[in-house]
Amino acid sequence: MWRYRSSDHGIPMNRTTMLVEAHWRVLKCRYLAMHNRPRMDFLAHLISAQLVQKYTRDYKQLVNCRKKDSWWKEFVKRWKELAVEPTQNTYETSLEQWWCTCLAFRCDLFLLCKHLCKLRSMPTYREIIRSRIPPFYTFRHEIGRQIPLLDGLVITNREFLSYLSYQSCRVSATPNLSIPKHNTCLVTVI
Repeated sequence: MWRYRSSDHGIPMNRTTMLVEAHWRVLKCRYLAMHNRPRMDFLAHLISAQLVQKYTRDYKQLVNCRKKDSWWKEFVKRWKELAVEPTQNTYETSLEQWWCTCLAFRCDLFLLCKHLCKLRSMPTYREIIRSRIPPFYTFRHEIGRQIPLLDGLVITNREFLSYLSYQSCRVSATPNLSIPKHNTCLVTVI
C-alpha cells in the first residue's frame, strides 16, 4: 500500500498510492455511477473521451489563471495569520533559499513561519512557484507562468504545451525540451 520515496534530496510529492485511489474514486463516482461492471471498451471510451478532456480543460484554466489551485485559499489564509503574529525570538532566515531555523517552519504544511512572512509581502498567485527541493518557494515577477518539474527544472507554459502535444500526437519533430521520461506524467501545476 505504501510507496516509498526514491530520493532523499527533496520532499516526496506522492507518499502513498492515494493519488491512484483518488483518481479511481473520481472515475467511479462521477463517470461510472450508473454503470455496474462496465465493459473495458466502455471504460476506455470514458477515460479518453470525457476524463482526459476534463483534465485538459482544468489544466488550461489553471495556466490562464481562470481557476486557482486547491491549495491557494489555505495558503493565503495561513500567510495572513502568520504575518500578524508577533515575533519574540530571532532565528536565522533566508528569503532566497526560503528556510528558517524555527520549529514552526519545519512543522507547517506550507513551509511557512511568522519570521519569513514578516520579511516578505504576500505574493500573488502568478508570482509564486512551489518546488519540492530547496528553495521551496521562488517568487517571480515575470508575466509568463512557469511550471517546476519534480527534478527542479523550470519550464514555461508554451514549452510544456508543445511538449504535451508532441507526446500525445507523436509528431516526428523533436521538441526543444530535454525532460526525462519518468517525469512526463508527474508535472504539477503550481
